[in-house]
Amino acid sequence: MRPDRKRNVPRVREDPPSWPKRQRNTRTGGPERWRRPAEPWETPYGVERYPGATVLEDWELTLEDQVATARVLARYAVIRVVLLSEAGLLRGVKLFTERRIATEHLALLPADDWERMTLRRVNDLCAETPPPGLPAAILVAAQAAAKRGHVMSAFAFFRTAHHLALGARAWEEAGRAARNIARLARMDEARYSTRLWEWRATVLERRATREREALAVQERADREAADSSPGADAPEPE
Repeated sequence: MRPDRKRNVPRVREDPPSWPKRQRNTRTGGPERWRRPAEPWETPYGVERYPGATVLEDWELTLEDQVATARVLARYAVIRVVLLSEAGLLRGVKLFTERRIATEHLALLPADDWERMTLRRVNDLCAETPPPGLPAAILVAAQAAAKRGHVMSAFAFFRTAHHLALGARAWEEAGRAARNIARLARMDEARYSTRLWEWRATVLERRATREREALAVQERADREAADSSPGADAPEPE
């Protein structure tokens, strides 16, 4: 019986079967492991194309709104001063010039605007050495951006506040910043980043609680020592 030419007869392999080879890890010599794609909320402090680039990602949301675009520019000008001064790149006249430029950008916002006031506070606190009150002021400015739905601006400010608060050992402000970043990540359904920042916030909040308790114990001990010291109840000379 002759084979039907119209039938789909499979061809015979000319070469022996082969399987694709797995790529090897150049360091360990083993096969490459699967890597989870990084989430935007995992980007550490200071890893940007240029200082303040994260804030400008909100431009996509404000293309048709001039006031909202002005807000993004004002945030960028202020966060740029914060980042460059913290890195030690702004001294003397350079610092004064950058702060003046940021003030000119803030003038684009309405005079009674709450976010303008918060950004002005951050800009005024920028110095060659970051003052202790700077992280708390940045937190307020970040909350103002978050309320307007500009999540990347809020993330940039929260991340900066977290970094500065850690350097100043301000555990309470650092914990608040980490908790807010976890909320932003949860809104984006970023599961890994949410767990990461929630864990960081929990650790920092516990550290802040222990510090407050230790300070309260020390104040109580100092008060008791002052009350029990000789001459504490002695009448004052007339």
